[in-house]
Amino acid sequence: MVIAGASALYELDMKKIVALSTLRQLGLIMATLGLGLYEVAFFHLITHAFFKALLFMAVGNIIHLSRDFQDLRKINLTEACFPTTLAFSLVAN
Repeated sequence: MVIAGASALYELDMKKIVALSTLRQLGLIMATLGLGLYEVAFFHLITHAFFKALLFMAVGNIIHLSRDFQDLRKINLTEACFPTTLAFSLVAN
C-alpha cells in the first residue's frame, strides 16, 4: 500500500499513476479483509470500481485529446480539459 502510493507520486505516465492508485486501494481492501470487515471491504471494492471506471474514461479522454501522449511532461492539461473530461471528473468526485 505504502510503496504503491509513494511510487505514484514520482511517476510521469498517466496510466501508471492510475494503476498504482488501484494497487494502493487493493492493499487497503486486503487490510480491511484481514480485519474481518467483509461488508466494508465489499463496499470499498464496489465504490472503487465505479470511481476507477470514470477515472479511466477521463484519463483516456485526456490522452486522446493530447495526441496519444501519456507522459505528463508532454501534455498541456489546460488544452486537454474539455467538457467531457470535466463531466467525468465531476461525476467521479
